[in-house]
Amino acid sequence: MKCCASWDRQQNIPNTHHSNIEIIGDPMAIQINQEAELCERLKTLGYACRNRIRMYGEEFDLTSNPIPDENGFAVEAISRKSGNSRKLRIPLSILQMIAKDLAASTSRSAA
Repeated sequence: MKCCASWDRQQNIPNTHHSNIEIIGDPMAIQINQEAELCERLKTLGYACRNRIRMYGEEFDLTSNPIPDENGFAVEAISRKSGNSRKLRIPLSILQMIAKDLAASTSRSAA
């Protein structure tokens, strides 16, 4: 089973160190912060390493936490039926629900 780690998107490898440095006002830092918040919300919904989920009519053991990809977010998983490793895309409806919730909480805190 893979180690639960964040992913270095540029090199597509696990990133086992975490940085608490945040650059205020930098658009890239803001985007990374939003992605990190979305990943944390996905984990609370069960898309976290070592959890078991049922998706696409099949059961999977998750081997990674959510990772951003070019089309949204995904998790690495192993099929309980076949034993094959797969990258599962998290459904867009779930991402939209979380984004809507984050936007609402941001607007409440700004008011």
